Amino acid sequence: MHQEERELLAKITQQIDRCLSFERRLSKRRKVLGKAATQLRLGRPAAVVLAEIQEAIPEAVLTIQEEL
Repeated sequence: MHQEERELLAKITQQIDRCLSFERRLSKRRKVLGKAATQLRLGRPAAVVLAEIQEAIPEAVLTIQEEL
């Protein structure tokens, strides 16, 4: 394998790793938010649910609060 191919392979591998990392974060966020939605539907207080979201994924709370 030539230098050009090795460099391209390294870049592709790096992009794949970034995608995998993003997918893991997105999956965690979806799970936490899905659980939060269920808790709200079951009557759990919004402040409690929001605190749990903030503990699990702090960046999501900022987004949610901006939209309110």
